Amino acid sequence: MADISTVASLFCSVLGLQRARLTLQALTSAVCNRWHSDKVTARACRSKLIAVRGLVTFCGAGTEFLDDRDADRRELQRFLRRDTGGFGVRRNGAVHRAAAGDLLLLKGHSYAGNAGRGAVHRSPEASPCAPRLLIVLDDILEFQED
Repeated sequence: MADISTVASLFCSVLGLQRARLTLQALTSAVCNRWHSDKVTARACRSKLIAVRGLVTFCGAGTEFLDDRDADRRELQRFLRRDTGGFGVRRNGAVHRAAAGDLLLLKGHSYAGNAGRGAVHRSPEASPCAPRLLIVLDDILEFQED
């Protein structure tokens, strides 16, 4: 539990937040196994727009992600629209994987100056024999109703 508290405190500290929503997920299959980027709702915080999601894998394979230069955004959009073909990774593009315990901060499309360039990532394989324990951190105000 101390590790979870430390991760949440670090996430809030880095982003200048008072609170964050933390979701703990035990996964036995890949939740988002396609390359994609998140559209996290932005809010004003210390004169900056916050649109960042934090992911920490405590057990199992870590989230896979691409450097921006390795993401083929045109192919990603085509793939999302027709739901077939295309992978979204440029030829010879490097796929990175967060290690267990890493706090992966992913900018979404709503991050200031980042429109249309959200961090491209996907869930790795998971199974009942090789489950993942994942923490997802988001700005808590994203989930409050108006």
